[in-house]
Amino acid sequence: MKPFLELNFLLVAIHLVNGLSLRKEPVAFKPKVLQYANDDCDPSSIPVMDAFDIKKFSGNWYELAKSASGYIDVDDGMWKISSSNVSTQFLFSGRDNNKHCIRPIRGKIFPAKSPPGMLNLRYQTYTTHVDETIRVLFTDYESIAVIYTCMHHVHYEKEVCHAAGLLGAIWTRKPHVDVEVYNRAVKYLEMACVHKSTLTVRNLVGPCVVDDLGFRIDDFPVPDICYQPKDLGSCRGSLQRYYYDPKEKTCKIFMFGGCGGNLNNFMSLRECQERCLSAATKEPVCLSDAKCGIHCSPCCTEDRIGCVECSCEHIIEDDFLNCRKSPSYCEPECQVEEFFPGCYVCKCEEEIERKMDAESFVCFEVKAAGSCSEKIERFYYDAIANQCEKFVYTGCGGNKNNFPTLKSCKETCKVSDSPITEAADTPENDSGTALTFNTWMVVASTFIFQVL
Repeated sequence: MKPFLELNFLLVAIHLVNGLSLRKEPVAFKPKVLQYANDDCDPSSIPVMDAFDIKKFSGNWYELAKSASGYIDVDDGMWKISSSNVSTQFLFSGRDNNKHCIRPIRGKIFPAKSPPGMLNLRYQTYTTHVDETIRVLFTDYESIAVIYTCMHHVHYEKEVCHAAGLLGAIWTRKPHVDVEVYNRAVKYLEMACVHKSTLTVRNLVGPCVVDDLGFRIDDFPVPDICYQPKDLGSCRGSLQRYYYDPKEKTCKIFMFGGCGGNLNNFMSLRECQERCLSAATKEPVCLSDAKCGIHCSPCCTEDRIGCVECSCEHIIEDDFLNCRKSPSYCEPECQVEEFFPGCYVCKCEEEIERKMDAESFVCFEVKAAGSCSEKIERFYYDAIANQCEKFVYTGCGGNKNNFPTLKSCKETCKVSDSPITEAADTPENDSGTALTFNTWMVVASTFIFQVL
């Protein structure tokens, strides 16, 4: 009996590790499957920030989790955002499927006036100019941000986005975050119809080291392989080859071991120069600007010459909204919403509960003292500490995360009398519930050995 129990505990532990794996799984584009991920989702519950401050948003952000992208789909994504009174710039880096650092991408950010958190990104890849839009659904500026993109609306007035046109991401100030905070961020994405099952955690190896000043500027679009590091290979041969040095912008000799390595490996100096050096003087080959690049949803992919091709309008399933011709077709216990003439959508118990949960998202707005000069004692919910805190409200402005009493704050934001204290963010305390690969492996391994 004991060996049988041991085997079962082992299988459970292995399943736990696989379920929380930080390995990125390849995602095939299946519109029908993606449709079910946000079937019947109510887009009216998409969170809207009260205000957004691009200067406070500046600094380093790590892509902790992200849904599948159809174009630039990388792990260990890192954003360096720098804002001044004149402009806001960004530098993006990440790793490809072979864990090699991709060519960093530099561009500019233009915040929109409405809605708060809408950002326009403009940059250039080797093949094309990109002009894309992302939306910050929530950020506390200090630890976490929730990012949302819709590439194809089924119905613009209601902001209904087709599942294959959705992309969601969770950014953090550090390469890991407490699981409870992560789950709260996931709820924000689910309010925007990005289902948790479409997210994969992306912090696998660690961020790439990028030189901010002398590395990859927009007027120097060389192929990605030219930015791969010199790789001698894993064998002991001695073959003369050439690689491109992007910092010195020249081709250099190196001795290749004969196996392994990467694609920045050319048989002759001429081949290296034609592929990398000559490309530096060429304009992108795509005829028109791409509407996405780093944040392409699954319905936007790469064509044969490397240009972004979005076919979102061709993947719409019939009756994506599950329309009913008349309210009488809905069950009596369901609420009915008319999306447009002739389209009635049934909002049944599960959907109603989800909308009620959306009302509590005022709790996740950042503390806002307001813009007047009074001193009024109020309470706000601290989403990171998972508890209600006292603050001084100035009497006007601010946001809805503002409660007259501690009791009303706790009731609205569902705070228990004994909130769970999150572990300190230090290596010594990483035995807690931080979303990192090593931590989950250690926890799972400890569990296995204790049982066995």
